[in-house]
Amino acid sequence: MLIHTVGAPTGTEESYLLILTRGFINFPVAVFFFLSGFFNKSTDHYFGEANGKFVSRVVRLLVPYIFWTTFYLCVGFILCKIAGKPFDLLRIPKSFLAGTAAGPLYFLHVLLQLTIITPILVKIIRSESKFVSGLKWGLLGITPLYILALYAYDFSAGKMLPHYNLPCFAWFTLYYLGLLCANGKISHNGFTGLPTAIMLAFTALFIAIWEGFVIYGQTGTEIFSLAISQIRFGSVLFSLAIINLILCLKSTNPPPNRFFSKLGDYSFGIYAFHMFWMTPLAFVCSRMIFFPEILPFVKIMQGGICVGITFLACKGAEKIIGTSLSKLIGIR
Repeated sequence: MLIHTVGAPTGTEESYLLILTRGFINFPVAVFFFLSGFFNKSTDHYFGEANGKFVSRVVRLLVPYIFWTTFYLCVGFILCKIAGKPFDLLRIPKSFLAGTAAGPLYFLHVLLQLTIITPILVKIIRSESKFVSGLKWGLLGITPLYILALYAYDFSAGKMLPHYNLPCFAWFTLYYLGLLCANGKISHNGFTGLPTAIMLAFTALFIAIWEGFVIYGQTGTEIFSLAISQIRFGSVLFSLAIINLILCLKSTNPPPNRFFSKLGDYSFGIYAFHMFWMTPLAFVCSRMIFFPEILPFVKIMQGGICVGITFLACKGAEKIIGTSLSKLIGIR
């Protein structure tokens, strides 16, 4: 959510500050993809079999994707009418095909792709064949290879590849790593001890920020989006370090936190619905007297307010339409 709180920078100093800020907050989506694989309970399904878990998982993603895409298209249509501007009808098929109705919806699009190929991945992971065993570990290289191809295109074309975050290859390694953990091929307790995990996280954070500065120094504003992107080597490395840290912390059995547990109940709705509040909040926060020129402060303030408003909106919607429908359309 913090990623969506502030728009493009207006100067060199703000650009460096944005790169620095994004270095700290680029990991959540990658971690969510890992957790989606890690908590995938439908690990026995294969194509060609009537498996309720697999169908249910696809429906739990497809229905919210259709609902929220339709919702944001309706909002866009209303705003165009209010502003007296024509509504581009091509936005409708583009939004459904590319998840562009609102920024966060690409996540559901990608997760749906990964869910559909999960039966094949599980079969590969569980295979005892020597050939398939090599493929099992080789698949971890898909995202690094995609990032290499992305760099080659971006630097040669001088612009970002359109919808570069939409193909499942961009996030595949993180999801697949979660599946490997879920199937017992990788330790659930992290790859290092906790002190080492903390040190690796700080090291990876430094690398992620340094890489962003290097990219910006080499290209300037030409491909600035790459300098702050979640899909670059530094960001993925930091995400992997955070995943390792989470697994290490999990092994210590920390006590549950009621506040975060309650937020987690509505995490789907908060993720999908928060963009609705982002524009009016950006307008209000930019005019408040609490030092709006300090970018990290603006992000934290706007993000915190947005979480609170969206949480209350989701909770209110659930009371009106009921828990079952809320779960179906992705509010809870």
